[in-house]
Amino acid sequence: MILAPAASAAGTLVPERVSDAHGAGIADEGASDTEDEIPAVASLDVAEAVARQQSGDLGIPSDEPPTTGSASSLFAALESLTHRHATILDLGDRLAAQIVEQRSPGLADALADLVTTFLRLEAVSDTSVAKKLTDDQASPARLSPAAGTGAVPGFDGGLDPFPHVEGGELADVFAARSAFLNAVENLAMVAESSTSAARPAVDACPAVALDTSDESRTFANDCALIVSFGGDDEYENNAGGTGATFPAAAVVDLGGDDTYGQPSDPRCCGVNGGGFEGTGVLVDATGNDTYHANARGVNGGADNGIGLLVDAGEGTDRYLAGHEAEERCEAEFCVARAGSAGVNGGAHVGVGSLIDGGGEDAFLAGVNASVTCEGSKCSAVAGGLGVNGGGYSGSGSLVSSDGDDVYQAGTNATTECLGDASHLSRCLSIAGGHGANGGGHLGVGRLVDAGGDDVYEAGVDVHALCQARCETYPGVWGTNGGATAGWGSSLVDLGGVDAYRAAVGEDLACDDPCMHGDWNGENGLLVDGDGTGDRYEDPDLACTDCSRTPRGVWGAMLDRDLSVATESG
Repeated sequence: MILAPAASAAGTLVPERVSDAHGAGIADEGASDTEDEIPAVASLDVAEAVARQQSGDLGIPSDEPPTTGSASSLFAALESLTHRHATILDLGDRLAAQIVEQRSPGLADALADLVTTFLRLEAVSDTSVAKKLTDDQASPARLSPAAGTGAVPGFDGGLDPFPHVEGGELADVFAARSAFLNAVENLAMVAESSTSAARPAVDACPAVALDTSDESRTFANDCALIVSFGGDDEYENNAGGTGATFPAAAVVDLGGDDTYGQPSDPRCCGVNGGGFEGTGVLVDATGNDTYHANARGVNGGADNGIGLLVDAGEGTDRYLAGHEAEERCEAEFCVARAGSAGVNGGAHVGVGSLIDGGGEDAFLAGVNASVTCEGSKCSAVAGGLGVNGGGYSGSGSLVSSDGDDVYQAGTNATTECLGDASHLSRCLSIAGGHGANGGGHLGVGRLVDAGGDDVYEAGVDVHALCQARCETYPGVWGTNGGATAGWGSSLVDLGGVDAYRAAVGEDLACDDPCMHGDWNGENGLLVDGDGTGDRYEDPDLACTDCSRTPRGVWGAMLDRDLSVATESG
């Protein structure tokens, strides 16, 4: 297993054991040699560990038995899925399913189980997740007192991002997703050992697409379930994101250097394993992959939904949300977003998670974006509201294995807010804040990086232009493991020479009255492992190889190289 997170008293992802006095160890849960050879197996184990902790965030039962698929032939399972989506299997699709069943019974059984568990995930998502508040109606998530914990007065980490959904209903969704991931794991192992000559394809979108070949394909049409065994595929569709069309959606891609989304026109609202008013899942087993998206429940993020992206390979991956985007809104009440509201494993009123198996990766949200809003009450947001494992009124998690990684939220973004002089006017300019890089604002965020020389930036070199009754927030309110109005958020880096930067180099032009808040805030945790020469920068602290504390109460920071632990409050 790549990383075995465990729940601490603060609800933080931390290693189960420490290998020496200077760094945290990577736990081995006893996976077999066969499983260790398949990256997807290890990364899916991490996803399950993250899910258990997020269940704790939500206060829902975590000991529910996984929902298993019923015994079914591949043909019967595919027919059930297409019937649910009001389409049919044509003659070619039927023949393809029969070829797999005849030539490779084990592979057919694994695929049938995958489809059957997905059917269950669809059913419970349709009855549970769809009951939540919509984005326009949602109030901030409730953090309710716990019985007998007393850790922080008024807070216990009991997060409720779906006030209208019973905990048992969400438990059903988590259990069904767990069963689906088990089916993905089994399919990956069967496909690895399969020598079948069967290479047929089923194309019955919007229900299902199945390609057992290793040829490269382009998936242009939105689809509930896609399974691809290999090839350098291009996904120009929802790619395992729910959008407003599907209660659940999933992609399982077992090989190749894949591209998700269109660089020239990245989509918003439930793509690339994102959960937008539903449950999204994307599992990519290997390769150098790129994920293009814009905002609102993308790249394993969640906006009023549940999202998961697992990239198991040790390739060089790029997760781009709202990258170099130009967004504008003009209305009395409006929000212009780029790379914001539940992206890259972040959560905005929901549950998002992103698991990366290793390599030199880039997690970019709202970088080099230009966002403008014009209205009496409007917001311009770039790389904020739950990004890169951050949580805003929700629970977000990002776990990355070894590699020199870059995590940027709102870096070099321009946010322009054009309000009016009315006393009722309120114009917000947000860049790289409100739950970014494992930080949380009214929610819980977690980011765990297992090693490498990494860079964490939130609201760096921001150009915030604000006119009349403005509030500017570059790199503030729950960033880089910090938290505001909540607790349990964390950033844990287990090794390497790293840089942590927030709210530095801003260019602010803001008419009175103008507000500018602190970054990080109370109840945050930042842990840095091996790597002499780490840098920590914010407006109040400019130094190299020094220690700092997340400001506010109950904040803590530990740099193992310095043998220093600091706490405020």
